[in-house]
Amino acid sequence: MNFNGFVKRSRMMTDCLRRAPVLYTKARTQLEAMSQAALPERRAFTETRLRTVLASAGRTAYGRRHAGSPIASWPLLDKQDLRGHEQDLLSQWQWPRMKNRTSGTTGTPLTVYRSLSSIATEQACIDLTIARRGLDAREMRMAVLRGDAIKPPDDRTPPYWTECEGGRVLILSSAHLTAETLGHYISKLKSFAPDCLFAYPSSLTALCALLDHAGQRLSVPLALTSSEVLDPATVSLARSMLGCRFADFYGQAERVAYAESFDDGSYRFVPGYALVELHFNRNEDDEALYDIVGTSLWNTLMPLVRFRTGDLISVPKQTTEPELEAIAYGMRPFTRIYGRDDGIYIHGPGGSRIYGVPKILNGIKHVYQSQIIQPTMDQVVINVVPAKGFCDEDRAAIIANARTKIPHAIDVTVATCQRLETTKAGKTPFVIRRMTLGRSSMADSTPVPA
Repeated sequence: MNFNGFVKRSRMMTDCLRRAPVLYTKARTQLEAMSQAALPERRAFTETRLRTVLASAGRTAYGRRHAGSPIASWPLLDKQDLRGHEQDLLSQWQWPRMKNRTSGTTGTPLTVYRSLSSIATEQACIDLTIARRGLDAREMRMAVLRGDAIKPPDDRTPPYWTECEGGRVLILSSAHLTAETLGHYISKLKSFAPDCLFAYPSSLTALCALLDHAGQRLSVPLALTSSEVLDPATVSLARSMLGCRFADFYGQAERVAYAESFDDGSYRFVPGYALVELHFNRNEDDEALYDIVGTSLWNTLMPLVRFRTGDLISVPKQTTEPELEAIAYGMRPFTRIYGRDDGIYIHGPGGSRIYGVPKILNGIKHVYQSQIIQPTMDQVVINVVPAKGFCDEDRAAIIANARTKIPHAIDVTVATCQRLETTKAGKTPFVIRRMTLGRSSMADSTPVPA
C-alpha cells in the first residue's frame, strides 16, 4: 500500500494530515463564510488568497518570468507542458506533503504535490458537501465502491471487501461485483449498515442495476459520487434502489476547482477554493460549452496558475458574461459537467471529430448504462447494460438516435453486456477509441472522504 492509501485507511493519519486541527478548522470556517457571502466579498477573498499563491508561483522555475504580473498576463498552463517538468512548478520544500499521480490517459501520468493547507482545505470541502446532506463525515459509517484493488480479479471467492479505520469504513471491490456475487455484497452491506455509500457513478449504477434485476433493495441514507461524469439516470436509479439522498462532487488531481451537485442535478463551484475561469469552447445544440481553467488558492507548494483542466461545463446558449462570472464564483448553478473534452467525441470521416455522442441514449427507457467503442475509423459499437424490458424497439431507437450524430459511412451496432469496460483505475470511460491512446477520464486520485 502506498502512502496515500495508508492515509486514506488510517483514522489517525487522516486526522493528522487531512484534518490538521488548525488548518482544517480555519479552512472550513472560511469556506462556510464564503458560501453565504455576496459576490463582492467572494471576489475580495479570492484576490487576497491569489496574491499569496502568485507570490509562491513567482518563485518557481516556471513562474519567475511572470513574477509580479497580474494573473491575466500569465499563460494558460496545459497538462502536457507539465509532464516531466513537475519540479519546475515547486516553490519550496514542505513536509508533510502529499504526492498524487493523475490517471496518465496519454500514457505518462503527471505527478502533483500538495501542501498541508491544500490537503486540509480540500477535506473541508468534501466534509461540507456531506454536511449539506445532514451527515458528519468524521463520524459516519461509510462504504466505498470505487476502483480499490481488494484482491486479484481472478480470485472469485469471498470476501470482496476490507474494513479499515477501526471498522468505520468498508471498502468493496467493484471488479468482483457480478450477478453471481451480489448476494454476498447485499449481506455485507446490510450488516455493515453504512450511512454513506461513496462510489464511482458507474460502480453505483452497476450495483443498483444488479439489485433491480434481482428484485432487491438496500437502505443507504446518502449516495456520494465523484471522479466520473454523472448521468441523471444514475441518480434516479440509486434513489429507487437505495432510498437515498444524493450528492456528487467534481475535482481533479491538480485540485484547481471544486464543484458540488445535489438533488436537482445542477452544479455549483465552491467559492474560496480556487479562482475559476470559464473559456468558451463551442456551442452544441441548445447549450454552450466552456473549458474550466483553475488556479488553486491554497497550494503554495506547487501553485498551478491558470491550469487548463480539459473538463467542460454546460450552460444555456444565452448565458451572459455577468452570469458566467456569477457561475465561476458559485453564485449561480450550471447545467452539468462533461468531463474531459476528449471523452465526448468519436472520429469522423477525414479526421473530423463528431461531438454530442453522449446524447445518443437520450430518451431510451430500458438501459442502465452505455458506452461507445470505436475500434476502427468506420465502425462504432454501442455497448449497453439492458434494463428490464429492453427489446428490439429500444435497439432501433438507439440506432436512430446515433444516426442524428454519426454519418452512414460509419457502421453502428448495438451490443448488450453485463458490465462495461473499465480502465486500470476502475473507471468506466464513456468513449473508448481504440485507434488512439486518449481515453475519457477525470482524476483518479480523488480522495476518499475520511
